[in-house]
Amino acid sequence: MKKILFIVPQVVYPATDGGKQAIYQRLQRISEIYETYIVMVNVENKKVDLDLMRKKFPHAKKIYVLKRLVRVVNGSSLLGKISEGIKWLISGKDSGSRIYCQMDYSSKVDELIYNEKIDTICYDSPYTVSMLDYKKLKTDGIRQVCVFHNVEHKFFRDTHKGNGITKLVWNLETNRIKLLEHTILNAMDSNVFIALSDYLYFKKIEADASLEYIPPLMKQKKRVWELTDSNYILFPGSLLFGPNMSGIKWFYNNVFKEIIKEHNIKLYITGKYSSVIKKEIDSWNNVRLTGFVSDEEMAKLYQECLFTVSPIFDGSGIKMKLLDIMSYGVPVIASEASVEGLEKNDFLPVAKDAVEFQSFVRELLTNSQKRVSLSDKEYEFFYKVYASDNTLKKWVRALS
Repeated sequence: MKKILFIVPQVVYPATDGGKQAIYQRLQRISEIYETYIVMVNVENKKVDLDLMRKKFPHAKKIYVLKRLVRVVNGSSLLGKISEGIKWLISGKDSGSRIYCQMDYSSKVDELIYNEKIDTICYDSPYTVSMLDYKKLKTDGIRQVCVFHNVEHKFFRDTHKGNGITKLVWNLETNRIKLLEHTILNAMDSNVFIALSDYLYFKKIEADASLEYIPPLMKQKKRVWELTDSNYILFPGSLLFGPNMSGIKWFYNNVFKEIIKEHNIKLYITGKYSSVIKKEIDSWNNVRLTGFVSDEEMAKLYQECLFTVSPIFDGSGIKMKLLDIMSYGVPVIASEASVEGLEKNDFLPVAKDAVEFQSFVRELLTNSQKRVSLSDKEYEFFYKVYASDNTLKKWVRALS
């Protein structure tokens, strides 16, 4: 049996966001086939229950959680931020790679690789490649695969905007990430993209690299959505994530404010938020912040909502929250940017502007059979593309 080491950029359970969900569900399924070793870096510096982690990955041979060694800049003192900024500037590395490029990490993981005779290393982010000497590993005949969840430089550029010195710093970081991506794409035995749009983007500019597109490998879930007479629609997503906050603000101002003039409808928003965000949203009409909810509570909200909305306009890659919605058979209306990276289909209502978004919302509010039909098609589509044995086989081939 092949031995595969997954190097994961964060602790992926609890799977509280789309990126964690994508890795968590794939590792669960792959570990049933291969002798799997998992190394995670605790970038959030949170308490980790290793016994619980082992229960969540029952087939994994070994699981290691490495303590973050680079200081967390957010929340640091002004002096601390200046210090880290100087270190970043003179390092020549992007800030993501600096987190993982640590001698303590590399020595521990090297020992694991050679002691356990690992056949394949799967880096679940280009940043984590900096943890190891990938050139030596290649010489030693160890297969290396990098999984891209985003076009990282585009994602960074879209979520970090500013003027003056700030703009210069962000531009420098964007260029460093571009260089990292170029280097990794041409160094790996294979590079896997989980978003079709990201694969097509790099295919045009990295002609010599080994690239392939494979949909995210997900677990089939029990369909929970039912046709109900509730009075709320749902946006599931943390508002601490910039694209979510800007998207829902756009939706409220350009779509929802018009809809509530005609319908007695509420908008529920799940996920974490700050006191500043709460203060702003408390002034909105017919909007309720639920805060972070458990998996069971989330399933209940999915079951009883009329439908969901996904008004995302920034970032790259596939929107895992959209796949999560579809995995439960919950009807959804999406923006064009929200479906980037999704397999093509002809049933999903995709709005190009506010007028079209309003039109789709009105239709689903008044046409219950449309909601049922959309639920049926989404659930079937999700299984066929993202949870089938055919998709599992593609991942097995990529790692072999």
